[in-house]
Amino acid sequence: MYKFIVGFTTLLVGLFLLFLFTAPTEVRTDTATIAPTEVTQDKTIIENADIENKPKLLIGSPEAKVTIVEYADFKCPSCNSFHHQAGAQLREQYIDDGIVNIEFRNYPFIGPDSGRTARGSYCANDQGVFTQYHDKLYNYLWDNHYNVGDLPAEFRDIFTSEKIVEIIGSDLEDVVLFESCIAATDYNRYIDADLLLGAEDEVTGTPGFVIGDQKITGPTNFTTFKTLIDIQLKAQ
Repeated sequence: MYKFIVGFTTLLVGLFLLFLFTAPTEVRTDTATIAPTEVTQDKTIIENADIENKPKLLIGSPEAKVTIVEYADFKCPSCNSFHHQAGAQLREQYIDDGIVNIEFRNYPFIGPDSGRTARGSYCANDQGVFTQYHDKLYNYLWDNHYNVGDLPAEFRDIFTSEKIVEIIGSDLEDVVLFESCIAATDYNRYIDADLLLGAEDEVTGTPGFVIGDQKITGPTNFTTFKTLIDIQLKAQ
């Protein structure tokens, strides 16, 4: 179900950050996340965010002519829907040919494994397997939960560290290094950078996209993406 951002109080923002980055075992039962204005006002995020050194999480060629910036949560059903529908078409018609790439930015808000998988995305990127990580996590949720009607899985702590390693382990050069990386908090500064960039882009729901100066919210159909991509290509 498509999600809109609802307002949080400053107290809830603080609790969210503590909840997310310490990865507790209890599961959230709401879908609220941080409003853009509250992200830009939160001192913890601002002080911790490392935009300058944050690596790009790319799907596709770094030399692509057009970049689609995507803000998403690995637990988000609508993000998963995009991956299996318009996202799959984009790869077939644009990304696999090196014309377009997707810069993935984490916008975690659903549960404890949202933060865990966000950290894992940077750990996987360190070993050159971000795309495999991205696809395998979304495919796992789709095949085992969302596509068989288990939508409440969104609010269960599905992606434990052990489960993530089980899913991506065969693609890793160093499983032990990945495990220690995902358990640490070093890359929280990159997640905070993603959140801050999302606030600047006025992200109001996941998935959220930016193509040039145009924005899309929700798992929009392929035709909308194609129209905006073609505009960008003609402008070059």
